[in-house]
Amino acid sequence: MKKSKNYHPWNIDIASFPEGGSLKEQILFLLNFPILAPSGHNSQPWSFSVEGNMASIHVNEERSLSYSDPKRRQLLIAMGCALENLLVAADYYGFDSDVRYFPNASDHNVVVSVVLRRARPTQGDLKHLIFSIPERRTNRGKYEDRLPPEDFLKGIEKLSSASLGVALIGDKNRKDKIAEIVSSAQVEVMEDILFREELSHYIKSNFTKSKTGMPGFALGVPAPISLIASRLIKKVNLSEKTRKQDEEVLKKFTPVFVVISAADDKMGHIQSGRLFEKIWLMAERRGMSMSPLAAAVQANNHAKTLQEMLGFKHRPLIFSRLGYAEKKPHHSPRFNLEEVLNIGNE
Repeated sequence: MKKSKNYHPWNIDIASFPEGGSLKEQILFLLNFPILAPSGHNSQPWSFSVEGNMASIHVNEERSLSYSDPKRRQLLIAMGCALENLLVAADYYGFDSDVRYFPNASDHNVVVSVVLRRARPTQGDLKHLIFSIPERRTNRGKYEDRLPPEDFLKGIEKLSSASLGVALIGDKNRKDKIAEIVSSAQVEVMEDILFREELSHYIKSNFTKSKTGMPGFALGVPAPISLIASRLIKKVNLSEKTRKQDEEVLKKFTPVFVVISAADDKMGHIQSGRLFEKIWLMAERRGMSMSPLAAAVQANNHAKTLQEMLGFKHRPLIFSRLGYAEKKPHHSPRFNLEEVLNIGNE
């Protein structure tokens, strides 16, 4: 499949870091990695700026999901994912990072600033997580009937802390119950006409030139149907019609569910996003795929049920499938760095 320009940002050459360039050129190069982070509906609700040795991530209000994500949970989780990619890249290229959350009292759209200091040469470690960033993609297809390695699962569990909970669910009984919660949540959310209206703007054909949204192939939709998928989503609750198949994917073709919980506030959202992206990159490095599903953690009643079932102290904020995929999908579109860079910051 020949890719148009809206897929080019994924082709980053990790070896092309401007070693002899200026600090600004080096920091701009680092920003090619956070633009590859996941976001709700692939909306990419961010912009970036560079001032001296500081890179900042801003909210782009034009691409926030005002109806689907009124509490801005998914937006800040996406910011956390982008931040994690930036910090992974900075580590690989020998930068020390000083992270400052919500640093500008007069501008609430500045979510985080990172002060960067070059302290050592590029690592050159071929097992570094940076190599997972351009390979990471959402895989909504069927996963093989085999569990991830025990050492990998234990490594993920160790990432839990007092403020961030991680649950890995692989036993059939609990998986089946959770699958029913997730599918019920999806049907409930999709019943809302205004939600479907907003979502429809992010459903794209397989031939899209758009730099946001989800092409049909990313959703398992054949090319001819992808041409009318946006209109169908707007008119019909397709999740109600595909509920049986969706539950089958969750119950029979997903070996592990990953659920992350944290305080339901700005810092909790960002930190859970950072953790999720780290887990996703670790999974990609080991040849596994993930696919987040937001409905069950966005809908309050279903999130509460999930929280009680898992015994979490805090609200579940991220739910994802994890496993070895049968097929590897294409990437989704992306803005290039120049299109999300705030000009005028020197």
